[in-house]
Amino acid sequence: MKYLANNMMSKLTNKLIIFGFILFSVVLVSACEEEKYADWKIMNEQWLEEFKEIHKNDSNFFVTESGLCYHVIYSNEYKYTRPHPTSRIRVSYKGQLISGRVFDAKEDTYMYLEQSIRGWQEGLPLMRDGWHFIFYVPAELAYGKKSQGLVPPHSVLKFDIELIKTDNY
Repeated sequence: MKYLANNMMSKLTNKLIIFGFILFSVVLVSACEEEKYADWKIMNEQWLEEFKEIHKNDSNFFVTESGLCYHVIYSNEYKYTRPHPTSRIRVSYKGQLISGRVFDAKEDTYMYLEQSIRGWQEGLPLMRDGWHFIFYVPAELAYGKKSQGLVPPHSVLKFDIELIKTDNY
């Protein structure tokens, strides 16, 4: 009986040691991930500030009050349709990280503006059908602290967007 109790206690101790090691490993990896993303956050914030400084005298570069930046690549004087928050839009776009890595791209696709990131909800209504802009979306107007697919947390996103058609409902 004493042997059985000692054997059970030994197994329990081993399990607790293994559990403690696993828990320690998870905490260590999490701390490393947070540090990695903290560096990524700083790098993205610095990149955006430097980018704004470099382009401050460019007559086709604008920064909104919220911090959304955009380059007007093509626009014209014709009074085509402008998107509203509930619009269905037809766009071609490419999304990139500041490293240049493409995380998403679509040609001639439909979507609802209200289902997109805040940067698009703010930026697309500045455009009209047929116009072409490049948006530089701060993390707060994109996915913020969360990762999304290939996009790490705290990422500034670059979107090259051509607004093909707007359906306002």
